[in-house]
Amino acid sequence: MTAGTANILIEQGAIFSQEYTYTDSGGTPINLTGAKIAMQIRQTAGDPVAQAEASTANGKIVLTNAAAGVFTVTLLPADTSAVTVSGVYDIEYSAGGDTTATVRLLQGRAILSREVTLV
Repeated sequence: MTAGTANILIEQGAIFSQEYTYTDSGGTPINLTGAKIAMQIRQTAGDPVAQAEASTANGKIVLTNAAAGVFTVTLLPADTSAVTVSGVYDIEYSAGGDTTATVRLLQGRAILSREVTLV
């Protein structure tokens, strides 16, 4: 299945939280029970350093309704403060942690809205 494309807005220094539902081409939810999901934001696809990372392993991606294919990505203010330029991101999934069967779910631009007020 081809990855979906959607841009995201990262407000520097603020919480980023977005819920996603993984479905097949017919709109039927894919069961994510036991899945490993990861997201990275980089300045360019080939950049060796990620500006922000979220995964089920680090707790920043939570399977909120695994049977219905629903998961939530949350980046805390410390995470979004580390994003210094707009870039690209993708979200990948592996069933049961099998990294040989990784599927890219979503990809696009990560557009940075720079923080003005520093408290």
